[in-house]
Amino acid sequence: MGLLINNLSKTKRLGEILIDAKLLNQTQLETALVEAKKRNLRLGAALTNLGILSEDNIIDALSLQLNVKKINLSKIIIDPAVGKIIPEWLSRQFKMVGISLSDGIFTVALSDPLNVFATDALRRHVHYNIEIVLAKEHEIIRAIDFVYTAKDISKASFGQNIATNTPGAAAGFYIPRAASATVKEVLESEDINIIKLVDNIIFSASKNRASDIHIEPLTDEIIVRERVDGELIDVNRIPIQFLNPVIARIKIMANMDIAEKRNPQDSRFEIDVGGKDLDVRVSIVPMINGEKAVLRLLDKSLSISKVSDLPLDKNIKDKILKIIYKKYGLFLITGPTGSGKTTTAYSVITELNSLNKNIVTVEDPVEYKIRHVNQIEANLRGGVNFTGALRAILRQDPDIILVGEIRDEESARISIQAALTGHFVVSTLHTQDASNAISRLLDMRIEPFLISSSLIGAVGQRLVKKLCDKCKKPYTPEPAVIKELRLSSDAAYTFYREAGCDLCRETGFYGRISIMELLMPTRNIQKLIIERADSAQIRSEAVREGFIPLRTAGLKRVIDGSTTLEEVIQATQDI
Repeated sequence: MGLLINNLSKTKRLGEILIDAKLLNQTQLETALVEAKKRNLRLGAALTNLGILSEDNIIDALSLQLNVKKINLSKIIIDPAVGKIIPEWLSRQFKMVGISLSDGIFTVALSDPLNVFATDALRRHVHYNIEIVLAKEHEIIRAIDFVYTAKDISKASFGQNIATNTPGAAAGFYIPRAASATVKEVLESEDINIIKLVDNIIFSASKNRASDIHIEPLTDEIIVRERVDGELIDVNRIPIQFLNPVIARIKIMANMDIAEKRNPQDSRFEIDVGGKDLDVRVSIVPMINGEKAVLRLLDKSLSISKVSDLPLDKNIKDKILKIIYKKYGLFLITGPTGSGKTTTAYSVITELNSLNKNIVTVEDPVEYKIRHVNQIEANLRGGVNFTGALRAILRQDPDIILVGEIRDEESARISIQAALTGHFVVSTLHTQDASNAISRLLDMRIEPFLISSSLIGAVGQRLVKKLCDKCKKPYTPEPAVIKELRLSSDAAYTFYREAGCDLCRETGFYGRISIMELLMPTRNIQKLIIERADSAQIRSEAVREGFIPLRTAGLKRVIDGSTTLEEVIQATQDI
């Protein structure tokens, strides 16, 4: 918790605070006061200049004595709109920066909260309840530069740089003289613009709801792309001269080896972006034109929805809830890469999560941390693989087990044995649809009677783009389309198509929704499994018994106006 600005008048002076903290004696204080008066400095600056105390010493003492939170501004990317609540001249004069605005409380970072001139000026110019937090002065200056010069790091600026053939001139960027940059070179004062550049790339992606950032070197420039709603969008072009310092900056943030340029590297870091607490996964791989970085953004502040809260078809939702509350059995979530399998698996675990259940997971990697759930991250380099972790889990007296992915015969066999011995097991599997999950397990040499006895349900799913509710446009489909889709010709249908507006960035879509099919092995299907029937036979029998295929489920979302016909056809064309 920070310190409300109204309470600052009750505090002691800095010298008294430091003496009370036993960091300073009276002689040192008097020496520093003389230095401060002679050089027209604040006491804190005089103490650091004389080498009596470090900035960390002073901030720690202020934090303790004033009961005020200290923050690391290098781990926070500020929304410029929030930062600019404070006039630029005021921020620069008193070394202060606004970092967040929530519930009418405006949080401001200061290095010297006892400067009454600063707090009085802040109170006059900002009409919110003000909360003070502590940060280092050089970090505040860097944040101020980012807030008030973020517009310099725009696509137009880069275009001008390229057009004039003087890379970096327009925006004032520093271009390293050497092809490779050391940590020291990257963090030199002039290179502060590189820090702003990387911060701005991450901030832009977060603001645009991107799940991934691709920083990709071409022969003559760097292309920056964001994956939004499953599609990569070209958002920026940067002069190629910036490649080494940009990659070096990302490596520093992710605590990677800055000197390693020949081998791939993977790491992660956490950062606050405009009030969002992001977990950023970093992958850097050498390409023929230089190193490419891919950053996956996971918003830790988002809560995982329970299955009961998901916007699913009520019939499928009720059946899934009935399945997952069984005491034991294997529940599979299937689909290709990027179909939302992991999110559905987390929703199942969140639904089942309670203090009277021991829930254990093994994942690679752990995507989201869930309170009261014991999560194991498989790490081959650390000697922890899926099968080893699974065996260990079974000795932990689990009630519910989440296996991030069934990858091979051994992990499949252990998962099925766990399901048969009184555990509820949830896992994901890469297949095209629910019925193919059975064929996939048979291909892994799992005995049919084991599959028949353990499998209690298999979900097949896809993600489709959701129409923007602000701008979607209705239309009446042609009779030939109605006939081809096998819809009733007696009903009047209204479909919707994308239009484009400022909310959806002229794409016509905003977010994604899932479409699902659910296969529940009946006695007839179990018999087909034992007979090693192929997926087409199993699917045909399931349809005869009331199974709703993915495309049919998708058409329901078209009819209710959630997505387009083209989206559903594209998502289900391989089924």
